Amino acid sequence: MLQIKTFIGCLMFLILAPTAFAQTDLIITGTIDGPLTGGVPKAIEFYVVNNIADLSEYGFGSANNGGGTDGEEFTFPSEPATAGDFLYLASESTEFQKFFGFVPNFTGSAANINGDDALELFKNGSVVDIFGDINTDGSGSAWEYLDGWSYRKNSSGPDGNTFVISNWTFSGPNSLDGESTNSSAANPFPLGSYTRAGAGDSAPIVSTVTPANGATSVPISTNIDIVFSEAVTTENPWFEISGSNSGIHSAVVTGGPSNYSLNPDSDFVNNETVTITVLASAVFDNDADDPPDNMNADQIFSFITISSTSTYEIFDIQGSGLASPYEGQSVTTENNIVTAVASDGFAMQTPDTRDDENPQSSNGIWVYTGAEPTVRVGDLVSVSGDVAEFFGLTEFTNSPAVTIVSSGNPLPVAVELDSAVPSPIVSDGMPDLERFEGMLVHIANGTVTGANQEFSSDPIAEVHIVAKPERTFREPGIEFPGLPNLPVWDGNPEKFEMDVDRLGLTNSLLSAGTNFEATGIIGFEFNDYELWPNSLSLSNIPDLPIAVRDKISDEFTIGSLNVERLFSNEDIYTDRLSKLSQYIRIAMKSPDILAIQEVGGLSELNALAAKILADVPAVQYASYFVGSNAASDIFLGYLVKNDVPVDDVTELGGSETYTFGGQTSLLHDRPPLKLNATLPNGDPITVLNLHLRSLNNIDDASEGPRVQFKRDKAATSVSNMVQSMQISDPDINLIVLGDFNAFEFTDGYVDVLGQISGEPSDNSQVLIPGTDIVNPNLINQVYSVPAEKRYSYNFAGDSQVLDHILTSQNLNSFVSGFEFARGNADVSENFRYDSPATALYSSDHDGMVLFIREQQAIPVEVVSFTAASQSGSIQLQWETATESENAGFDIYRSSTENGGYNRINNELIPGQGNSGTGSTYTYNDFDVEFSESYFYKLADVSLAGQLFFHGPVNETFLPSNVDEEFSILPEKITLEQNYPNPFNPETTISFGLPKPANVTLKIYNLLGKEVKSLLENKFHPAGYVHYKWDGRDNQNQLVNTGLFYLRLESNGFVATRKMLVLR
Repeated sequence: MLQIKTFIGCLMFLILAPTAFAQTDLIITGTIDGPLTGGVPKAIEFYVVNNIADLSEYGFGSANNGGGTDGEEFTFPSEPATAGDFLYLASESTEFQKFFGFVPNFTGSAANINGDDALELFKNGSVVDIFGDINTDGSGSAWEYLDGWSYRKNSSGPDGNTFVISNWTFSGPNSLDGESTNSSAANPFPLGSYTRAGAGDSAPIVSTVTPANGATSVPISTNIDIVFSEAVTTENPWFEISGSNSGIHSAVVTGGPSNYSLNPDSDFVNNETVTITVLASAVFDNDADDPPDNMNADQIFSFITISSTSTYEIFDIQGSGLASPYEGQSVTTENNIVTAVASDGFAMQTPDTRDDENPQSSNGIWVYTGAEPTVRVGDLVSVSGDVAEFFGLTEFTNSPAVTIVSSGNPLPVAVELDSAVPSPIVSDGMPDLERFEGMLVHIANGTVTGANQEFSSDPIAEVHIVAKPERTFREPGIEFPGLPNLPVWDGNPEKFEMDVDRLGLTNSLLSAGTNFEATGIIGFEFNDYELWPNSLSLSNIPDLPIAVRDKISDEFTIGSLNVERLFSNEDIYTDRLSKLSQYIRIAMKSPDILAIQEVGGLSELNALAAKILADVPAVQYASYFVGSNAASDIFLGYLVKNDVPVDDVTELGGSETYTFGGQTSLLHDRPPLKLNATLPNGDPITVLNLHLRSLNNIDDASEGPRVQFKRDKAATSVSNMVQSMQISDPDINLIVLGDFNAFEFTDGYVDVLGQISGEPSDNSQVLIPGTDIVNPNLINQVYSVPAEKRYSYNFAGDSQVLDHILTSQNLNSFVSGFEFARGNADVSENFRYDSPATALYSSDHDGMVLFIREQQAIPVEVVSFTAASQSGSIQLQWETATESENAGFDIYRSSTENGGYNRINNELIPGQGNSGTGSTYTYNDFDVEFSESYFYKLADVSLAGQLFFHGPVNETFLPSNVDEEFSILPEKITLEQNYPNPFNPETTISFGLPKPANVTLKIYNLLGKEVKSLLENKFHPAGYVHYKWDGRDNQNQLVNTGLFYLRLESNGFVATRKMLVLR
């Protein structure tokens, strides 16, 4: 059977028949296999020969793949039809209307046919007309209409049950590929054009136009010829001519009554689209048959011009759009400088002295030679050849002719890429890097945001990068363009890729977090912009794996690790066991209780415990596994050290179901696994291990609603489990951990973490609002990690948290630390197959470890901890009486007393180590919002890395609207993250100036349009400055929920921050 490439829209016309034709008042006149996504429109056109009182006498069927008749599959409704009407039966309506501009008369699955299927028209059960041979698969036949159409010749038919191929015309297979509408197609379906002798009048149509619709490389001095299907009379104005750059044209008209020539008043300009519209209301036929007299509809066609010259600058060849205006043409460009050379081509660029100063057009281009080029960097060259768009990369191709004019020329100045270029502001227009395609660029301080990708043809492939010192993170909301009135994540448009060895540099495996300096050109491959470097230096290379700290004598550790589909039938199963053993022992420091996700079964869990024991006999784990649910092939389990008493392990919710779309299914593919154990101090502890439904297909048009619904129901189910345990034991030491497949914030569809922790989002933040079930709230320990280290997974270069550890309020007072073990998310999957096996990439998730003290020891005696509003900040002050093994202090802040606390100091505030006299400390929080209340916790950090919390204390910030603090001067210009963020209704924006300067401070929306101007080149003295934004635009209107960009400019310094408004 012909593979379905597109749906077939079979449009067929039935014509009034004289007595010489078969006795049917309906005939098939055309069929189309449309080019739109999903292969639509698929439709059949019928023509009503004579008035029909009851259409239900007629029916339609298809004969698929030469399998003979399938009988009548569609029966027309019981309604009349008028002679001369064309009727359309389509497989669907939306795309049919998009392609043809009107809705079909009927829809039905019977029209869901392919370009190799025959068609039959039935009357009272008997075949009265036919297209194609019902016993022959039409693939490769003369009547095949794949991605095209077939149409009955005038005055032919009906053909009864015998196909007469000579009665038909054909577009040929694939003739409609790439077309978006019938009216703009180069070879359009001849919609409603069938006529026959004695059948009455047909409306005039435009039969042919010259230049043809969709033509390219049309001379700018061209005339326009229009041929009608019959003699016509016209009334002025009967046509419109418009150039996309040259504007409206009039024309001198000659000829008639059926053939007309239009001579435009002036030449068109190079590389513009010229559109001609023939106005139906001003064109009449000359015959005596009525109706109709006028054309049925305006007819529109267009073409693209080219000037007579063929020598252009590179910026002309590149143009200001995504594709070259000279694609498919042979052109010449002269005296450009070679900037980079590879084994199969080179890049060249316009000298700076000839720059067109147009920021939207690139001065560089790739020349594909297919073999080692003879040019060198610095050569001045002229190139002639064909211009192509190679999967989106504009290039010279097909063995272009290259002439070396001179050598040793200075290179054009490289474009500096940084935190502002490429733009971090997302746009639904042209990507920012398109204007630098093929050009020489420099990155002074970039960051690898995602390790090398891996493909069968390129095992050490591109890395994801940004041209700034920090990596990119997943942020709240639905990825751009999102949904109305819900938070939108911009997708980090500043991120792109780097192909290290594209220009011949030695390839290497780069880990996320690595900083670099590079010079190279911007290329485009596999739907992504790339840096192709010819120089590269690395710095701050992570020394992976990075282990969690050692536990001290009075601590107990609980870990969690997704082992990424550990199955015994893998070819590398033995190596995977070795890698996981090393990662658990070296990076995670062998937690006392280890929750496991994605294990293949009990045998694999036992094998992992045995491998750890074989590697280090002192580490003895017992396996705990239930795995009763067969809805998935991956399961949950526990490895628990032999000296930890386990009371029981129970699977929860295994039989729970949900109903969606009338179908009932199991809710938990991997039911939560509860473990009850006893801590060394004799206290009970309960651990609930989760692996919730993934994010896959959450935004899919057909599958998304079910995925969203299931994720919400599963989170609600877990919430009920948690609350039931808290009600049964209000002092429960509870840990809920695992792979939540959810971020620490809302994804815009469902707030899984908020639901389970007791802080569900409402309908301003999620498509499916949560239900507040858990009380008291659970504490997400992920928030104790600095924001720049808050991730357990990396997807397409965006670091994100999918794995979490939540603790009950009672247990939280005993928590002394939380850390991620690094070595999986930051490295390339290439390490999965290293030999000998190392700990790197034992899984695609980083593991995490929670530290619990057996008793609430106080190594630092804090005698006071206060917060007070100061000029431009809230000042925190604390005094210690004694300090023991104290490395220093961290400050954590929250907007609610029991909410998630985030660390706000960038560096550890040094402590006294060991001191019997103590000390007094202060810390100023400048990132505050007017009239808002804040809660602060003080964490003293031991030399061993333990955290001991004090507080919280509360303060409401109440200074003036704009506040300047000059007693403390920053070392450099800074733009702080607004706080709070997300916010509603107000937020505070803070920046610092080391010396007096003029400042411009503005807010933009996702499309880069200015929303609010806070400062316009305003002078400020040195110091810290704070502004409040009330969420209103320049017209004093409240902005809607969404992502906005805060941009500061001062003395050549540019910085951008993202802000999220939640209404």
